Amino acid sequence: MWLKSQGLAHGEIERLAQVSSTTVTRYLKRYQQGGVTALEQMDFYRPVSQLEPFREQLKSHFERHPPTRITQAIAEIHRLTGIGLKQEAVRMFLHSLGLSVRKVGMIPAKADPTVQDTFKKRVGTTP
Repeated sequence: MWLKSQGLAHGEIERLAQVSSTTVTRYLKRYQQGGVTALEQMDFYRPVSQLEPFREQLKSHFERHPPTRITQAIAEIHRLTGIGLKQEAVRMFLHSLGLSVRKVGMIPAKADPTVQDTFKKRVGTTP
């Protein structure tokens, strides 16, 4: 609004504010209709995940049974909710739950399986 008050053209406002012409027009119309108060109440579209109603159920499930692959997470979500989503949508949802991808450690190429078995028996394995 300040740029417009300084007499700048819409194209210049778009460039300086790095917004589209539609955004500039929308803001100006809102301001003309209701002043600063109308600008404060702008409600933008924010999509909501189809999985939102299942958020707590899925979070507790994945905390108890972390998936090893994204395809496994997709299958579990479909089994529990009946909703089929693509990989990126599932990744974003799991991230919103606070879950993250964990990389597994590599076994050295020249590891001796016998020594490893002995170590596992001596130390014990944990789930």
